[in-house]
Amino acid sequence: MQGHHLSQASSVFRQPPTDEFERRVDTCIAKNPANADEFGMRSIVLLASAGATARALARFDDFEARGGLTRLRPEDRSSLLVQAARLRIRMGDRAKAMATLDEALRLSADLPEALALREAIRKTS
Repeated sequence: MQGHHLSQASSVFRQPPTDEFERRVDTCIAKNPANADEFGMRSIVLLASAGATARALARFDDFEARGGLTRLRPEDRSSLLVQAARLRIRMGDRAKAMATLDEALRLSADLPEALALREAIRKTS
């Protein structure tokens, strides 16, 4: 629900205002450390779906650096990696997007979304 609201609002730069949402997520994580990875993963997905590409990618990079990816179930990990690849494409970093997709495909070699995205990048490179 918050993702929908974030996508409906935007600043003068066409970026959704995410500060309050991110503060709430951080508060939830601080109060519920056992659910930190779940909250972190969901916040990345919500920010991405709301169009807050840079913020979502920054959260993903932080999540990955803290080892959050390794604690996710393989299907969640591969799904989040595909989401991160999409974010990297939006930011113009095709090389990192391909590396991220390769990582997702190592987890699940027949992941349709990752295969299609990788093929699309190859065709436009």
